[in-house]
Amino acid sequence: MKNIFKIILATLIALPLYAFRLSPLSDSIIIGKDKNTVVYQVTNNTDKPMAIEASLVKREMNIDGSEKLPAVDDKNFIIYPNQIILKPSEKRGIKVTWLGQNDIKSELSYRLKIEQLPIDFDKKKKTGIKIIMKYLGALYISKEEFKSDIHVDSISVEKDEVVFTIENRGTSHQLLKSLKLKVKEKVLLETESLKGFAGENVLAKKKRQFRLKKSLFKEVPKVNEVVLDYE
Repeated sequence: MKNIFKIILATLIALPLYAFRLSPLSDSIIIGKDKNTVVYQVTNNTDKPMAIEASLVKREMNIDGSEKLPAVDDKNFIIYPNQIILKPSEKRGIKVTWLGQNDIKSELSYRLKIEQLPIDFDKKKKTGIKIIMKYLGALYISKEEFKSDIHVDSISVEKDEVVFTIENRGTSHQLLKSLKLKVKEKVLLETESLKGFAGENVLAKKKRQFRLKKSLFKEVPKVNEVVLDYE
């Protein structure tokens, strides 16, 4: 048994940190700007060939930030190519084209799923251990006039935590980059104190909840006093 664990550990150490790379991790198709196609680049970081598969799923975010990823309507997109064999160190482009309606009322959110397929190109050195990677890129179908509109919906206390419920009433997602929490125009908490809150994504027409330690506050602020300052 110990020898098996040693073999697995050696295999993991020998693998590159990322067997392949996806770039960009997030992109948008802006309706009305003659741009209905985006291109994602996939790079094989290893010295061996690998097979990958690309697919799209809807991105439905729950209030705690977890995601449901149901299937999409294939009539709305073309992904080409959706299966690739990458040579060692090779980079290839994957085109995603929007074929859906242009009269959307709010931004649509999707995930581009890139998965390494369990194909063994060197059967003579088969180990029986399969380490498969997966990337989830972001894709938004949006319009130039769509904007986010972030509000603090409620603040509550649960045991030793202060729970902030944030609502995006706008039509575009918002990343809470370099977030600072202000009360009466004074900075109460800097970005460094807002781990799990700063940098998070609030999709259009969705709510998110964020929990902070109660010990960070001398007193819990009121909803109408709090301002979220972000880039």
